[in-house]
Amino acid sequence: MRLRSIVIVAVIVVGLGVAVWAVSLYSDWLWFDNLGYGSVFLTVFFTQWGVRLAAWGLLFVFLFVNLYRTRDALMSLSMRETGDPGAVNLLAKLVTTPRITAFLLIASLLISFLLSSYTGTYWLQVSQFFHGQEFNISEPIFGRDASYYVFELPFWRFLYSFLQTAVIFTLVLVGIVYVMVNPPVQVGRRIVFLPYRGQGHVSLLMAFAFLLKAWDYRLQMFELMFSPRGFTYGPGYTDMNAQLPALWILLSLSLGITAMLIFNIYRRQGRLIFLSVVLLIAGSVAVGNIYPAVIQRFRVDPNEFAFERPFIEHNIALTLKAFALDDVQLEHYPARQQLDWDGLEAASGTLDNVR
Repeated sequence: MRLRSIVIVAVIVVGLGVAVWAVSLYSDWLWFDNLGYGSVFLTVFFTQWGVRLAAWGLLFVFLFVNLYRTRDALMSLSMRETGDPGAVNLLAKLVTTPRITAFLLIASLLISFLLSSYTGTYWLQVSQFFHGQEFNISEPIFGRDASYYVFELPFWRFLYSFLQTAVIFTLVLVGIVYVMVNPPVQVGRRIVFLPYRGQGHVSLLMAFAFLLKAWDYRLQMFELMFSPRGFTYGPGYTDMNAQLPALWILLSLSLGITAMLIFNIYRRQGRLIFLSVVLLIAGSVAVGNIYPAVIQRFRVDPNEFAFERPFIEHNIALTLKAFALDDVQLEHYPARQQLDWDGLEAASGTLDNVR
């Protein structure tokens, strides 16, 4: 009876929330429709929910498949928690494989719904990606059309962030399950993680995370077009000659770590997992941060104009093009050395304002 009452109260609360949301939505639609923009409102609404539902479905499938692989580990954990035979028999009746599967299914649905709730706010980036047009203006650094940075790059950045969040969150949940099943053992002063079956699963998820990180470094290369480091807004000498090579090195390092983790799916050595994280952190600090900062401070800053001149020229040229000032006609009006009375009368408005 208590459970039934809780369910009834929950249904009433959810129903009231949906009703309030529907009334607010309907009033907004009436306002837009009254201004003649009802179709715009509906387009935005369906795009937002289309993006959110797609993200929810993708995240749910990914999360449930990975949690489902931990089902046997959860079963063994539940059986190991007590040494009482009576308790083991009772637990065996309560904790069954179908019930664990149902629990994982419901948990995946709820968690994926909460984690994907923010994705609807990126409806504009998704819409621009699918409906963007080329500008027919190529930038001089990477040779891409300028529309790529307006319509495509924001979408790829959103997609990367969503996928990486899904992988890391799933990795944390899966890792917690396997650590509970096979807790670390303290040997003297050292904490040792013994080999266990979950290392292959964890290595696969980490390989996916590092593969996505390699993609992130590739996106960061194109995002150098928005770098504020140089003399002007956009890529400068340090970005192109220090930061860009550093990103290529980190991208290669990420791919190498991905290959090592794929190998570890079969090797199953815990130290390779920790080594991969340490390698990328060390490389990011040394190559991605320290090296470009040293180049900027000790090479570019002492002679900034000489190093930044070609990039300043690019900035001026594309700024003129953006404001349609790159194709103007110049007419020269030579100044006269002598001023006559007619000229003074023609400029009377200006002369009257002279103190």
